[in-house]
Amino acid sequence: MQTIGKRYTQIDICRGFGIALVVLGHALKQVPTENSVVVALIAVIYSFHMPLFFVLAGFTAHQLLCVNKLAERMDYIKKRSKRLLLPYFIMSAIYIPLKMMMSAYAIRPYDFSQAWRILIGDSPDTLLWFLYVLFLINVLCAIFLTRKRMSVFLACSFIITLLTYTMKWELKLTRHLFFFLLGLYGRVLVEEKSQISVWKRWNRGSVIAAACVAFCVGNVLGKHLSDAWFLLTALGGSYLALVASGWIMNRRSGRFWMTLGKYSMDIYLFSDPVMIAVRLIAWNILRLSATICIILCFLSSLLLPVFISWAIVRRVSLFRKLFLGMDG
Repeated sequence: MQTIGKRYTQIDICRGFGIALVVLGHALKQVPTENSVVVALIAVIYSFHMPLFFVLAGFTAHQLLCVNKLAERMDYIKKRSKRLLLPYFIMSAIYIPLKMMMSAYAIRPYDFSQAWRILIGDSPDTLLWFLYVLFLINVLCAIFLTRKRMSVFLACSFIITLLTYTMKWELKLTRHLFFFLLGLYGRVLVEEKSQISVWKRWNRGSVIAAACVAFCVGNVLGKHLSDAWFLLTALGGSYLALVASGWIMNRRSGRFWMTLGKYSMDIYLFSDPVMIAVRLIAWNILRLSATICIILCFLSSLLLPVFISWAIVRRVSLFRKLFLGMDG
């Protein structure tokens, strides 16, 4: 892995790749279709794209291992609430009137009486659950995790996540806790040893082949036998995404994916309103074909948020603070 300052280029690129998958998966679900390719693609994307984001979030949460005193832990939680919860509540509040105005065209019309559920992580913008769950995981780790306990926490979280997959528990926190800690553990390895040696150890043909097998087998068996097999898909897919990011890093397209990675939070927050507007125009008003509608939803929701954030949000300190949780 190469670094630029304190940033890991490969992680930025992987985040860009991941956010593109998030937007694509959402775009594929914007219009009703029984096309087998679309159905299969949705299943494949959703089998690993969010675990990947939790791995990346864990890798970049290295400050967790630097907090020891109670005051330091509370300060860390305060910073995480500013970065994650503030955008979550701001965007949820904005989204309520937007979704109510478009209820006639919405796939799932919004019921205002359920607005209180924002407080428990159920936002009218269903994409925002990630910010809420990520904050809860950060709080748990800030309170209980230490570097010495890392191996124990990782093993326990694996059992908890495996049970969540096996028992089909609808608990996003326990479903993704292991992946966050796995990313954090990866950061520990990189810091304690040479990042080049760590990556060479894992970036081998035999490991890549095993990950491909795990990804395919997990998808097939997860669909026909038990959800527990999807844990293989999540692990294999996350690893393969990192491998692909390393390959892309030295290509001309690397800068494009790195830009998407740096704006991944912006895309995550603003892609859904853009997609709703595009679907309304392309599908409900213009009656374009499903394929064209999906393409328009995907490209507009991936690229327009970057332009909007670059041109407006990131240039105004108040907007940076409210929408992105960044200092002015």
